[in-house]
Amino acid sequence: MSKLSLRWKLFLVFLAVVVVTIGAISLFISTSVSTQIQHYEYGRRGEQMMRMRELLLRHYLARQDWEGVQSSVEQMGQLYGWRVRVVDINGVVVADSSKSSLGQKLDVSAFARRWTMGEPRGEPPGEMSEPPPLFLPIFLSAGDRVQRLGYLVVEPGNMPAPRMPPAAWRVWEERIAELRNSIILAVVWGGLVGIGLALLLAFFLSRRITAPVQSLASAARNLGKGDFSQRAAVKSRDELGELASTFNSMAAELEKADKLRRELVADVAHELRTPLSNIKGYLEGIQDGVVRPDEATIKLIYEEVELLSRLVDDLHELALAESGGLGLEKQVCDIGDIVQDVAGAMGYQIANKRLKLRLDLPESAALALVDAHRIGQVVRNLLSNAINFTPEGGEIAVSVKCTKDEVVVSVADTGPGIPQEELPYIFERFYRVDKSRSRATGGSGLGLTIARRLVEAHGGQLEVESELGKGSVFTVKLPAYTGDGGTTVS
Repeated sequence: MSKLSLRWKLFLVFLAVVVVTIGAISLFISTSVSTQIQHYEYGRRGEQMMRMRELLLRHYLARQDWEGVQSSVEQMGQLYGWRVRVVDINGVVVADSSKSSLGQKLDVSAFARRWTMGEPRGEPPGEMSEPPPLFLPIFLSAGDRVQRLGYLVVEPGNMPAPRMPPAAWRVWEERIAELRNSIILAVVWGGLVGIGLALLLAFFLSRRITAPVQSLASAARNLGKGDFSQRAAVKSRDELGELASTFNSMAAELEKADKLRRELVADVAHELRTPLSNIKGYLEGIQDGVVRPDEATIKLIYEEVELLSRLVDDLHELALAESGGLGLEKQVCDIGDIVQDVAGAMGYQIANKRLKLRLDLPESAALALVDAHRIGQVVRNLLSNAINFTPEGGEIAVSVKCTKDEVVVSVADTGPGIPQEELPYIFERFYRVDKSRSRATGGSGLGLTIARRLVEAHGGQLEVESELGKGSVFTVKLPAYTGDGGTTVS
């Protein structure tokens, strides 16, 4: 596994890309310049051959034959450093700047097939150091009539360089070489400067790109150590910025979950402490002989144990609901029937407190796919809260309404109402609006939390509206049943 950091990896990648790009451009420019110089040299050679042909044609027209052309050909060979030959129409070499083939027969047809050059032009046939022979016919034209007089054959570079080249030739060759070298040198220096700038640019870019990653890694390490207040700096809107935002959201959720966990532990400890202290107090009193172990004392201890048992059951049920482990046996049920059964079961409590209960049920069945026991538990909890908080002589209204998509159950009371600032916390664990209410009269403080989780487990919502001095309305919204009947377990 590579030990290089991401910063150095990015730096090397940037550097490699820039170096390869600059190298490729430099090679392309150098090759293109050399090719263009070769093209130019080849074209210049063709122009020189055209001038030689013109001089040879003038010589022939002046003498009407090739006699005496050897001296002119020798001068041409010395001037250009080439081997120059003139061949008549019969294929006999009448002039040779090297004097090695004078009078010899030359197979002009075969020579022409290999190197014919009607007009000196075209691509350079190879490296300039060893160019191939060039073939050029010498002819005289008069209107439409063309008279072939002979052939010019040039072999650049095949003849030894003259002992003392002309100054003009030497200057020309030097200029061509200087031009080529200066262009290549400029390309090389430009490439080196580009690589240097690329080094600096790659260094700063890699540092800028990896800085958020390093910050995120540091925050993640601290988060792993339990510091949930860590946040990564969001300095851009690109993928790294999105990653930092996602990390911050995760850290915020973890911080919230840790806070809830701490609060839950503290709340549970607080809720358990009071009944345990009461039980301990009664037992110590009996042990010391201060309290008699009669029926009344045993009844008080039993009530405290019952309170502890309900609290433990509620906590277990809430934990199952929040973790998704609460088994629901769903059936198609009439929500109106469930509400009516719960209201009938709690009729004694309602009558005992002299409250008026008003039921508003639909004429047709309000069907929903629910666990009847769990939904009954929700309605029982809401109705129990309404009974506890509604003063004597007050009224409780329970209604069931059915729409195309929802079955809506509302429980309204005429109690004191809930302050608006308390509403966001009403469904939290162990929360009581009236802090003076005891566990005996106010319950465990988990009823509404469990009710909301049960409704959400059915795909529904539990909402509350309240106004001080007028009462509260709790509304349960469940998905209406639209399919075939049956039983499902989830």
